[in-house]
Amino acid sequence: MTDGEPFGHPYAGYYLPYPESKYEGLVSTICEEPPILNWVYVDRETYEVKHGVRLDAQPNITGPFNCTRPDRRLTLEGWEGFVAVEEEDGIWALYFDRDDNGLISKIQPGTRVLEVELWRREKRWKKDPFAQQDDQGRQTESPRRDGGDERAR
Repeated sequence: MTDGEPFGHPYAGYYLPYPESKYEGLVSTICEEPPILNWVYVDRETYEVKHGVRLDAQPNITGPFNCTRPDRRLTLEGWEGFVAVEEEDGIWALYFDRDDNGLISKIQPGTRVLEVELWRREKRWKKDPFAQQDDQGRQTESPRRDGGDERAR
């Protein structure tokens, strides 16, 4: 927040197979209209979590992303190493502590670092099946508007 007003775009993403790999990557919308997707990745030098087009993501850490089974918390490379780093007074950024050492070689001594849990939460399903298709990206099997049946993709 700046001056009490939120900034940025809220995360709204999901897993997709990362191109030319055998693991799941993570994508998110970066704006509402039009809904443009970017890959979520960890900068290989700083370990900051960022987003960008494939060209930006490719040379960095792009997965495997997953989540814990019982609690549905986000993982990367098999564990929950996410931390928030105060980069400026009151301005925090998300990082992945890949080396599990408090980012000792990545940030200035004395910088505030807090462990965080990233929880997966699905959007609520709407009762109207056509609204579900529009809102949930056609994730359900439901009748088509023309009366035919179609398995959603």
